[in-house]
Amino acid sequence: MMESYPWADDDNWLDHVNSEITRIMLSYLPYKNRGEYYKGLTDYIDRGGHFTRPKLFLLTARALGAPFDSSLMLMAATIEMSEEAILKYDDIQDHSVKRRGIETTNRKYGDEKAILFAAMLHDKNRQMFEDYIALLDDRMISLRLKGKYDEIADATAYGQYLDLDFIYNVRSFSAVEELMRVEGRPDFSMYYDIVKGKTCAYSTWGPMQMAAIVADKDDTLLQLIKRVGTYAGIAFQINDDVEDVINFRKDKERDGDLKEGKYTLLMAYAYKNATVDERAFIDMVYAKSKEQKTDDDIEGLKGIIGRTNAVKYALDVRDAYMKRTINEIAKYRSILPSNTYALKLAEMIAGLLSREGVNMSDVVLNRSKV
Repeated sequence: MMESYPWADDDNWLDHVNSEITRIMLSYLPYKNRGEYYKGLTDYIDRGGHFTRPKLFLLTARALGAPFDSSLMLMAATIEMSEEAILKYDDIQDHSVKRRGIETTNRKYGDEKAILFAAMLHDKNRQMFEDYIALLDDRMISLRLKGKYDEIADATAYGQYLDLDFIYNVRSFSAVEELMRVEGRPDFSMYYDIVKGKTCAYSTWGPMQMAAIVADKDDTLLQLIKRVGTYAGIAFQINDDVEDVINFRKDKERDGDLKEGKYTLLMAYAYKNATVDERAFIDMVYAKSKEQKTDDDIEGLKGIIGRTNAVKYALDVRDAYMKRTINEIAKYRSILPSNTYALKLAEMIAGLLSREGVNMSDVVLNRSKV
C-alpha cells in the first residue's frame, strides 16, 4: 500500500507538491558530504522552479481518476528531474549565463563539470522512472509508459537538434527561406518543427499523456491531449520568445535568444518583412557567435523587430493558437472530465501564456520600444 498524503484533499493541495517533489529528487542524490559535486548537482533544484510539468501531470492524473499517493508523486518528481537534467544540458549548449535568476551551472563550474552533473541527473531520472514502473501491477500500462517516455525523449532531442543546427551550422535566415521554398513548405515551418519537439513534447502534451496512461485511458484521449498540448505549447513558446526580446523575464539573461542566435518566430517574421539591407544585416549578425555579437548588433536586430511589427505579429499568432486550444477542448467536452482538477488544469494551460500572470499584450503596448 502506497503512502497517502494528509493534504491530498485540501483545496490548496498544489501548494504542497513543490516541497514533496524536491524532497523526492534530493533523496536520489544522497551526496551532501561531497562538497562541490553535490552543490553542482543540486544548484538548480535548490533555486526552485515553476514545477509546471509535474503539476500538469498531477492535475491530469487526478482529473482522470488516478489514485493520488506517493507513487504518483514519484512519477511527478521523475518528470521534474528530467527538466533539471535538460536545463543543464541546454545552458551548456546555449552558453547561457543565468538560470532562475542566478549564475548557470556551466558558468559557475565550467562546461566539463556541468556535462557531468547533467549526465548524472539524467541517470537518476531514468532510475526514478524505473522505480516507478516497478511499482505497477499492470504490465500493459508499464509498456505504454515506457514507449511514451522514449517518444517524448526522441521528440525533445530532435527539436533541440534542429534548434542547435540553426544556431551553430545554418546561421542564416536566407538559407532557411530557400530550403522552405525548395521543399514547398509554408513560411516559418522550421520554427514549428523546433517548437513541436523541444517544447510541446517535453512541456505540455508529454506530461499530460503520461498521466492519461497512468489513469489507463485509451489512445482516443491521448490524441486529443496531444492536439491540445501542441497548440498550447506553441502559444507558450511564442510568449516565451516575446518575453525574451522585451526583457520581461528578469531571471534570464537579457536578449538571450538574439545573442544565442536562435531561430524564433519573431526574427523569422522580421527577416521576411525586412528591407534588402536589413536582411543582409540580420544574416551578418547571425553568422557571428554569441561572444562576437556586440551591443550595437543586438540593438540593430531589435530595431528591425520593432519596425516590422514582429512582436504584434507573434502575439496575434500566439492568441490564435490559444483559441485553437480552447476550441479543441470545447469540441470534445463530452469525453473530458468535469471536476475541480480538470478546471484547475484548464486554468493552468491558459496560464502558460505568462507564468507571471501578466498580459503580454499590455506589457508590449506600454513600452516605447522593443
